[in-house]
Amino acid sequence: IKNMAVSMGLVKVAGAAFKVLSNSLGSAISRFDKLQQFPKVLTAMGATTEDAAKATEKLKEGIDGLPTALQDISDTAQQMFSVFKDADLAADSALALNNALLASGSSGDKAARGTEQYMKILRTGKVDMDSYSTLQETMGYGLDKLAEKFGFTGKSAQNDLYNALQSGKVTIDEFNSG
Repeated sequence: IKNMAVSMGLVKVAGAAFKVLSNSLGSAISRFDKLQQFPKVLTAMGATTEDAAKATEKLKEGIDGLPTALQDISDTAQQMFSVFKDADLAADSALALNNALLASGSSGDKAARGTEQYMKILRTGKVDMDSYSTLQETMGYGLDKLAEKFGFTGKSAQNDLYNALQSGKVTIDEFNSG
């Protein structure tokens, strides 16, 4: 009975190890598939093959060591490419947004909401209070840093940035490039 109990324990350990290995392998295959698919999608959207390859490498390097899924960052970059029609700018912007969200403590659903509202701003070329409020919630620290770049400091910095965006003193392109 003792030998049987030890054997069953070893089977459980082996099963758990196989499950971890299987999950890791599945994730690796998914990342590989996304790395293969992303440049093809950008090319189909109008990017040159060279620009798509550079953007792919930039995204891969940009999230190395971060808790960001390649699927998520490449989806954001694809959405941004549809706005900018520039693979390099789309990759840079997607990484900057990702970093602003992470630096502000956002992940998962919170980061997805922030990304969705940021994309809404880029697509419409306008900042409304609902979208900006979501950005304040999901990337407050990032907004503080952006506000500083435009010369706004102190407690009202984020609100001053919002007002500058509303008045056109700061354009959406400048905001994105900040």
